[in-house]
Amino acid sequence: MMLELSFLILFLTSISVLIFICFFRSTSHTPSKTPCPESYPIIGILPGLLRNRHRFHDWVADMLSKTPSSTLQVNNFLNLSHIICTANPVNVEHLLVTNFSNYIKGYRYLDYFQELLGHGIFNVDGHLWTVQRKIASHEFNTKSLKHFVSDIVKSELSKSLMPDLFKACDHNLIIDMQEVLQKFTFTNICKVALGLTQNPCQI
Repeated sequence: MMLELSFLILFLTSISVLIFICFFRSTSHTPSKTPCPESYPIIGILPGLLRNRHRFHDWVADMLSKTPSSTLQVNNFLNLSHIICTANPVNVEHLLVTNFSNYIKGYRYLDYFQELLGHGIFNVDGHLWTVQRKIASHEFNTKSLKHFVSDIVKSELSKSLMPDLFKACDHNLIIDMQEVLQKFTFTNICKVALGLTQNPCQI
């Protein structure tokens, strides 16, 4: 009985000290000028995220533009993980060029996108990524691919886009050029990447 009572007193004392330290730290130091989203112990940044859900990208861009280093650390739910957001070119170069091999996608990313991406270049790390990148860069630098793409674009221009534009001019039609060019681009991508020849772009 005495042991249980001493354990209870020790537990309550430690909780009281912990609460006092947290309260003292939050009131004693000056608030940071870094506009990181306010993080709470259990729910993390959920309140700020909900307040800014309609302008999420603008919200993050605003915070990044106000930080001296153009970098934010965001604490997630229960502080189980941290997210780093950066717009600093030096940090981006460090991540993507200088020390790329140190920043892996990890097993969670692989699990989430396994069904969609398999073991392709966008879903792997390390040696497998390096091999696939070399193959892809070699393939995209070959003259045959450039000629293939050029031939498809010329064909679509002469068979589809230009005749349709001339027809619109002859009949004084008002057309949405952005939509026409998007269809033209989509048709070319489908022919280059998938070999599809159906649905040529038409006005």
